[in-house]
Amino acid sequence: MRDWGLMLGGLLVWTLHFLGVYGVASVADLSDPSTHALWRGLGLALTGLCLLAVALIALRARPSTRDAALYRQVGLGTCAVSFIAIVWQSVPLIVST
Repeated sequence: MRDWGLMLGGLLVWTLHFLGVYGVASVADLSDPSTHALWRGLGLALTGLCLLAVALIALRARPSTRDAALYRQVGLGTCAVSFIAIVWQSVPLIVST
C-alpha cells in the first residue's frame, strides 16, 4: 500500500492544489477588492505548501532497492509532473497585481 502512496501522492497533492487555488480565486472574485492581496497571499501559501509536499514525496520515492523499483520510478515521474503543474497553475497568482 505504501508503494501506491508513493506513486499517487504527487498527483493527489496536485489535485488538492487545483481545488484549493481555484476555490480561493473564486472567493477572491466575490470579495471586496481591498482584500485581494489577502486572497493572493493565501493562494501563494497553499502553493508553497503543496510544492513542499511534492518535494517530500519525491525524496521518499527515490529508488533505494530493486524491490518496488518500478513503483518508485513512477512516483518520481508523477512528482515531477505534479511539481510542474502546480507551478503552472500558480503563474496567475505570481503575475497578478
